[in-house]
Amino acid sequence: MSNKMDEGYFDEKKEFARKSLGQAVSEINDSIALIKSMEYTNSGMIDSSTVHESLEFAELLVRNARRDYEKASWASANTQLEFNEWLQERNLRELIVDG
Repeated sequence: MSNKMDEGYFDEKKEFARKSLGQAVSEINDSIALIKSMEYTNSGMIDSSTVHESLEFAELLVRNARRDYEKASWASANTQLEFNEWLQERNLRELIVDG
């Protein structure tokens, strides 16, 4: 008997990971454009909070993509581990969400 999850769950998590990474790339590109537009003589014309918020959001999106990637990997594996146990086994404790 297989301990794999439904293929639909795998596909869903794989797509979530792909979309999150696409959004993260977009956020990073927006930040790059802002940074490129900075000038030595007028570096204050860019609101630094905009750059930091965009990069923080990109960081969150990458974390979500990592987690969804692991969910897809877990779903396709023949394992009896719960997801948090899976993350611990793979040394990815930082992706464990409490609650």
